[in-house]
Amino acid sequence: MNNYEITIGITTYNRNDFLKKAIHSILEQTYQNFCILIGNDYPESNINFENLGIPKDDRILIFNQTKSLGEFSNMNFLLNKSKTEWFTWLADDDLMHKNFLSVMIKNIKNNPFIVASYSSYSQGLNYDCNKLINLEKKIEKLNFKSFIQKYSSNQIKLIGCYGVIKSSVLKKIGGHPKLGNSFGPYSDSLLPILISSEGSIIWQNISLVFLRTHKNSISVKSTNLDAYNTAEH
Repeated sequence: MNNYEITIGITTYNRNDFLKKAIHSILEQTYQNFCILIGNDYPESNINFENLGIPKDDRILIFNQTKSLGEFSNMNFLLNKSKTEWFTWLADDDLMHKNFLSVMIKNIKNNPFIVASYSSYSQGLNYDCNKLINLEKKIEKLNFKSFIQKYSSNQIKLIGCYGVIKSSVLKKIGGHPKLGNSFGPYSDSLLPILISSEGSIIWQNISLVFLRTHKNSISVKSTNLDAYNTAEH
């Protein structure tokens, strides 16, 4: 019987203050059947429960890379370490609304043949992870053709790696794609398209993931604004 356990892979690089808050946003989830894999891609400084200032938790496993893998390889390293049926990623500077996992799992339970469940997202400087939101907004179940149509016309706002996705599908498509040396968000925009080619996707227009804006976030430090906007839209 499916117990709907989820692995959350957190990628991090020398941002322990951000990382600690990202971890807390997961530990405070209303849905608690998860494990967390942390990939520290900053070999100059190992991380552990003590220097993160979080209590030891058997659901959390930390991997301190001996050499930097790069963002996408680190993401896929965590995916390949996963042993659960469902998987999602989270960057160290982003946050989950406390109901993210519970809403995604509800959608999965009610639609047993889908390959992923997504929500929309918010971004900026401030965010209340406990704010009240309308959790009963209508969901959309989309096959490959309908997903491509809505996604390519910017009717669907999502982050490709921030849905709850069937692990076997992610592994089948090779994990998070990397388009040569191209701009990172292009690869993230490609990911849900590849996923939708393997089956139907659920999307719900409620903001359950928050992208924290700061001086080192890609939306701020990127010098290629046109490329960033193109990837987003």
